[in-house]
Amino acid sequence: MRNSQFGFRPRRHTSDALFITRRMIDAAVMGRGPGAGLMLLLLDWAKAFDSIRPDSLLEALRRFGLPPGMLQMIRAIYTDRQFVVRDGAHISTCRKRQAGIAQGCPLSPYLFIIVQAVMLRDVDLPLAGVPHIQEPDYVVTPDVFYADDTVLVSAHANRLQQQSFGL
Repeated sequence: MRNSQFGFRPRRHTSDALFITRRMIDAAVMGRGPGAGLMLLLLDWAKAFDSIRPDSLLEALRRFGLPPGMLQMIRAIYTDRQFVVRDGAHISTCRKRQAGIAQGCPLSPYLFIIVQAVMLRDVDLPLAGVPHIQEPDYVVTPDVFYADDTVLVSAHANRLQQQSFGL
């Protein structure tokens, strides 16, 4: 899991994520040399929990290194889920749920940030082969996360562009 993820983790708060981001902005504004600057790409994963397919979830959990027994338990939760819609006295026909992490389940936030960590690791892999882009010392982390809110950080537009294309 990325050290820069502040959501759903003990002793980490929204204020920590905001503080780190603000300090990088302040350092860039104070002008640490000619051409000093900072770019932030703010992402909010629309319907983040609703968009994850069960097969993608299980693959991400496997790649993250969850033990087989735990994978089997999560597979049991997310296989062949069904739902109905109640509108007053009327109940719809039963339908199969195609995607989504269960809302309100205490496990769901952790599943989401694991999927996010695996996805971002995949984005970082192609960047590893690109000639190293040296960030100024005030860019203390290339990203800051709080749950499904993401800030990608760089002093170089091409790095942010490569990351956004990877996502």
